[in-house]
Amino acid sequence: MPLDMRQIRSLRGFSQEMIFHVQGNHDESILNIFHGVEPGSSGEERDHHYWIAKNMDKEYISFINKMPKRIEITINGKKFLFLHYHLNDKNQFLSIDNNPSATKLDNFYVNEDADIVCFGHHHILHHFRGSHRIYINPGSLGCNSKPVANYAIINIKNDGCINCTFKEIQYDNQEFLRDYYKYNVPDKEALLSIFHGNQDKEIIGN
Repeated sequence: MPLDMRQIRSLRGFSQEMIFHVQGNHDESILNIFHGVEPGSSGEERDHHYWIAKNMDKEYISFINKMPKRIEITINGKKFLFLHYHLNDKNQFLSIDNNPSATKLDNFYVNEDADIVCFGHHHILHHFRGSHRIYINPGSLGCNSKPVANYAIINIKNDGCINCTFKEIQYDNQEFLRDYYKYNVPDKEALLSIFHGNQDKEIIGN
């Protein structure tokens, strides 16, 4: 169960592993379906969301419903903001900015009291150092043209120095790719092409 972030505002010198979850755009669409409203998507993406809602284990709904869209914590004196992607003043996800920059991000987050903003959604790596904060998106954990998972390690030293290291680790995704066919995922050809670079062709064949 996600931790109540109203109770956890500051983490200093912690040694235990902790996992935090933030709600993303697809989570939001699935919840909309379960709440009886339109998912907010259209076309094949909408069909895919209804397919997920129909087939997923319903016990996960409570978990997803409790995930916040924003998490703010302090680690070693540095204030972090975690979110799936940039949110407007109505707490709605913005469209992807295909030409991000430190200046644009600084302007958008000008009123945020954060030293480091961590986000995803856009599947490519972002590492910008703005005037007042650092912006990090390590890239997609699984949506790649090769079987690698991307992640970032942020090291905050006692003197406040921040070091960011970006890693990728190979993993076996063959069974996952086969599952697109096993479960007849809607619009699987487009999904496998857009999000996985047609890796399935090497496994299953043309």
